[in-house]
Amino acid sequence: MKLTTIIRNIGFEPEKILVPKNKGLKEYRDVALGRLGIEKSASYLIEARAENIPELCDYFTGKGEIVFGLTGDDLVDEYRLRNPQSLIRIIDTTDWYDPNARFGRPTLCFLGKEGDSIESLEEGEVVFNEKYEATSRQYLDELTENTGFSFGIFVVNGGTEEAYANGVGRYAIETVYSGSSIDRFGLICLDRIRQSDVDLVTSWPSTKPDAFRNEYSRLEDRLRNPTESETSRILADLPATARKVVEEGYELAEASILGTGRVKEESADLIYRLFSVCVQNGISYDALNEEMLRRQG
Repeated sequence: MKLTTIIRNIGFEPEKILVPKNKGLKEYRDVALGRLGIEKSASYLIEARAENIPELCDYFTGKGEIVFGLTGDDLVDEYRLRNPQSLIRIIDTTDWYDPNARFGRPTLCFLGKEGDSIESLEEGEVVFNEKYEATSRQYLDELTENTGFSFGIFVVNGGTEEAYANGVGRYAIETVYSGSSIDRFGLICLDRIRQSDVDLVTSWPSTKPDAFRNEYSRLEDRLRNPTESETSRILADLPATARKVVEEGYELAEASILGTGRVKEESADLIYRLFSVCVQNGISYDALNEEMLRRQG
């Protein structure tokens, strides 16, 4: 999507755009800029370390400056995990596909030695880069829950593969691109934790109402404070709401297949029912959003 279209959609224009100066991101930074219709020499482009860009967006927002940032979505999610109160959000994504990459794009991997497998893990220490500390800890917590094993942690500031080769850690977590580094140090990928694209982000509050969040909040309020409304009646009957999900799903499929011109309206009806089921099951809007973000990773 062109930057002009994004600005029109969100209702405000940035004073500057932060772009990564990291060598590994330069090629796809330029791809993203080209896709957005931004000249690489534009005076409003400011270079910064990719891992610092989400925090800088928050910083400039706090100073009253409208700023966009271009960075890897793995770094955006890492920042969100460390700073759940942050207003940082994704406003556009450029697909990072590279046929020369080992897994098609940058991939954060759980690494071991030749002969290891994810099915036959053993307890031991895991070394990883501090840049992905929150993501790595979250992954290891899930791995511990699934395997019953406890994993020690050793955090390094870069050079993860070298640290592993020097005897630090039984396993490692690091981003794999071409794969040459892990090959050189005798590592193999045991599990792909997440992959990455290039995101355009901002922390500036939206000037347009968030219809989905507003509707979700309204449903939560009706569940807590029932009235004589149709919404309160629906929320009091989970089986009926679940049946409505099936009914609305059928109507959406029918509208799509028959071309009745009501796909937008039927989609909104289905989303309303899905939100109702989530509210009835005690799932918050933020929890639902986090689940979608996890799946995007």
